[in-house]
Amino acid sequence: MPRYLLPPSAAPTPRPPRDPTTVSLSFVRDLEQFTGCSAASGTMLDFWVGPYREFLTDVRKQAKIGMVVLVSEEHENDEEFKRDVICDPELVRFIKEKDIMVWGADIRSREGYQGELSIVARNVS
Repeated sequence: MPRYLLPPSAAPTPRPPRDPTTVSLSFVRDLEQFTGCSAASGTMLDFWVGPYREFLTDVRKQAKIGMVVLVSEEHENDEEFKRDVICDPELVRFIKEKDIMVWGADIRSREGYQGELSIVARNVS
């Protein structure tokens, strides 16, 4: 009997939610893999790894400027932004010289979405 006539196999098991630090680290590793740049080599922004709320807390504690980078693969300029902005030598140098803390996420992730909502809510009120 052809496979397409057989009843579906057991429903796929849902993926367990990933912790925010793992998601953050995956975001950075994916960027490194996609762009060929890395913070270790000084060719990419040095992203703070961890949950968005902890990033904000750390920025406040250290009395530093924080920059949030939100990306979306659905945006038509996503790939160009990742290659040309996140790895821009002048931007990387400036951020490092000014000791600006950087956090980033894809808005499809829970952390990225929550970060986006937090930024939008602050700008609206």
